[in-house]
Amino acid sequence: MAANPTVGKATVSQPASSIPGLFTRAVKSVQETLVRWMHDYEMRRDLDRLDDHLLRDVGFDPRQARREAARPFPESRTLDRIWER
Repeated sequence: MAANPTVGKATVSQPASSIPGLFTRAVKSVQETLVRWMHDYEMRRDLDRLDDHLLRDVGFDPRQARREAARPFPESRTLDRIWER
């Protein structure tokens, strides 16, 4: 009786040739997330460094700006909405 060579082996729904592509896309997605988090962190840091009169000059409420600057860096993308007025 010949053994079935596929018994006991896991099957993958993607062909072997697309696995490197999946890995590349996953790495790129992680990289984009980290870059976005760093960008947000830097924007919040810069926002926190502005004096109240400078914030008012550009049309920002200083309390709202301080609240936004205090948020953890991976939190939502509200900074884009603030800067894109």
